[in-house]
Amino acid sequence: MACMRFSSAIVAAMLLLGCGSADSADLAPEGATPEVRLALQLNGEGIELRGVTKLEDAMYAPQDVAVALRWVIEDGPFPPNRTTGSVTGDSSGNGEFVLRVSEGPPEEALVANEATGREGVAVAYVMAYVDGNRNGLLDCRNPGDCDDAQVGASPNTIVVYAEEAWPASGEPLFGFSGAVGVRPPQGWSLVHLQPTGTESRPVARAWAPTDTVELVVIGNFLDRDRNERRAVQPDVD
Repeated sequence: MACMRFSSAIVAAMLLLGCGSADSADLAPEGATPEVRLALQLNGEGIELRGVTKLEDAMYAPQDVAVALRWVIEDGPFPPNRTTGSVTGDSSGNGEFVLRVSEGPPEEALVANEATGREGVAVAYVMAYVDGNRNGLLDCRNPGDCDDAQVGASPNTIVVYAEEAWPASGEPLFGFSGAVGVRPPQGWSLVHLQPTGTESRPVARAWAPTDTVELVVIGNFLDRDRNERRAVQPDVD
């Protein structure tokens, strides 16, 4: 699996988004290699995550939507991270996002839970939300818990942080229903998810350079039923 480690500048995965920005690849001489953007790269102790967006609810303009990680924990208050995120888009609802996470996962997320079954491993959903209290955090663990409104998620990507590389033997991470699952390296990495329905868990595989982080905005989760929410946020916990 492609990965990021604090001890190196090796990138987690590569994301090709068109031909690059107007001030780089668009001005490059003919025959030059197009700009390659990184889906996941280090940002101090945190990360910078890039991907594509699809706004399926016309109520929200790109500038209304923020992006954050929602860490999976077993019980207790939702542990938010300080984040800065932005979404851009056009009249079709398609665009891009960038999410900068300024710190590693909270301690609560590194406790073994149903999603990981192992200490020292944290997994997070990529979430779209409207920052109702304007504090730069996704404060709600569940829709309606606070002034923030959860409005979308990534159906194909999970973010993983591991204090140590996953053992080569034993059960893998996300090996649902006997599937191969994944063995995350030390540090930050991405896992690709293939949803299999709203009542079953997704198929997980190692991230590939050709994969793209997708973020789909469907509208306020309070106004959507469980199946609609699970269509964009597959159940791993």
